[in-house]
Amino acid sequence: MRLGQNPWEIIRYIADYSSRQLTFPSDAVNAFQGILNIFGQARYNVIHLFGVPLMPPYAELRRGLSFEARPWSVVQQFIIGLTWFHLTPSHRRDGFPSWSWAGWTGEVAQCFSFKKGTLATISSVSIELEKVDGALVPLTDANSLTIVLTTPHSLCCTLRISSMVSSFSIEPLPEPMPIDDLDRVDSEAIPQENAWGVKFELKSGLIAYSFFHLDKEVEKEKSLIRRLKEKKWVGILLGNFPFGQEGEILNYKMRSHNVVIIDEVGDHMERIGIFNMNNIWAYKFLDPPPSSNAFDEDGALRYITVHTDGKFIKGYFAYGRTWRDLDDDEVKEVWNRPWRSETIRLS
Repeated sequence: MRLGQNPWEIIRYIADYSSRQLTFPSDAVNAFQGILNIFGQARYNVIHLFGVPLMPPYAELRRGLSFEARPWSVVQQFIIGLTWFHLTPSHRRDGFPSWSWAGWTGEVAQCFSFKKGTLATISSVSIELEKVDGALVPLTDANSLTIVLTTPHSLCCTLRISSMVSSFSIEPLPEPMPIDDLDRVDSEAIPQENAWGVKFELKSGLIAYSFFHLDKEVEKEKSLIRRLKEKKWVGILLGNFPFGQEGEILNYKMRSHNVVIIDEVGDHMERIGIFNMNNIWAYKFLDPPPSSNAFDEDGALRYITVHTDGKFIKGYFAYGRTWRDLDDDEVKEVWNRPWRSETIRLS
């Protein structure tokens, strides 16, 4: 396949490039500009902001025919580019925004699956670009954005993201947990020693976690370790908000519910990590022990079926002997938390 023909291949090139050691950190995007230009001039015209690609709808191939997902807005395309993560925590690179992979050293990957039109219903996120002169450019129209990008020096590194936000607790994971929100990335490639999780306390007494893909290398910032444990962290929902007009929860099983955790730096916010609201697992679950045939030959628990008086009650996918996925009621409880609409200056 010719380079640039499949627009989603740019994700693989970004992953490969980000793993390299650069002689001049200021060339993080310039040294990659050749690849970006090829994808930008190809059929799907993948443009970028500070190295973050605006991705076109994912196309499926069925019986030799191409079926494209429903059209995505410019915001939807940009949100996909924003949902990268580090394989291991890293540190900031000067001169680039924290929301771009170019703003960090270390290898990144695009972990969250947006295939088959899962972003088609986004309506609760809007993004504006700040210009050096203070003017704002709404990220709504690809043509106007292309014109702005012809004068890249007029843009500063700050986004204004209007979305739903909430507060979250972060703490070290008690033990390795499943990571099932990956796309083209083997979960074993992500070391879980000294890993962190976003914590959720359920009314039943269960504690649940979502794996937190931390950007900053906390071992070199001891104060950050203390702050991670002690404070509540603001998270921006980059995805379709699952509440209806009457407050009912809709579409909470979609895989596009990604939350970027941010930290205050001067008059703006910077990204420090990302997690997925659909990758939450209960820890040391309290259900009756499953039958022996629920374990595979390695002794790992893969599926639990709970019966009461001979009737099927619940079925859970499980990982090892200490993790299981949440049932529908528990997922709704996780989502039923204080959310508010807010505009964040993210640099």
